[in-house]
Amino acid sequence: MADVMRSLSIPESKHVQEIPLGGAAKEALKLASQKGVKLVLIEAHAVNLYSGKPRHSVDVDFIADKPELLGAIEGLTVENHDDVVRYVDGSGSEVLDFVRPNNALMRHVLKTAKPHKSMLVPDVESLLALKYQSMTTLSRKYADRHQDAVDFRRVAENNRSVLDRNKLNTIGELLGKGIGKALLDDVDNALNNRPIEIP
Repeated sequence: MADVMRSLSIPESKHVQEIPLGGAAKEALKLASQKGVKLVLIEAHAVNLYSGKPRHSVDVDFIADKPELLGAIEGLTVENHDDVVRYVDGSGSEVLDFVRPNNALMRHVLKTAKPHKSMLVPDVESLLALKYQSMTTLSRKYADRHQDAVDFRRVAENNRSVLDRNKLNTIGELLGKGIGKALLDDVDNALNNRPIEIP
């Protein structure tokens, strides 16, 4: 187990042993396997693998190459949006989000994700780039962007000894020219206990 975790750059901690996915997420993983849909775990549950501190989230997020193929999941209603196929419960609360790979970073994550237990997860550099993208997306609520910055900081701090700066820069450039440097600057801010500016 330790060798596998080292090869994935997933730090050993008591939080790495289990990813507490609910029944709906387990059902989605089963459907994805049956229907040939590639899923990569992202957001809070992926952050838990790398941060060394558990973070609760009511929904589970994946990047999915063909989310529309998943079909029905008992007890949930499907909402089809431009960027995401969302499954909500009877009260309208988000349970599962399957994000479409609509940019170069997400396509990179789909292509390079590594297996961890029964699912695929991004490497630490890709997860940091995804969190950077989330915390700088102005259409997201400020409170959500702030949580993204907290996640970003925790992942960077907990993985300081394994971060590949060249890889971070290259992956950051998938978001646009100059973003690799901005991503590295925020990693340095996190590692040196400086503020991370949230737009």
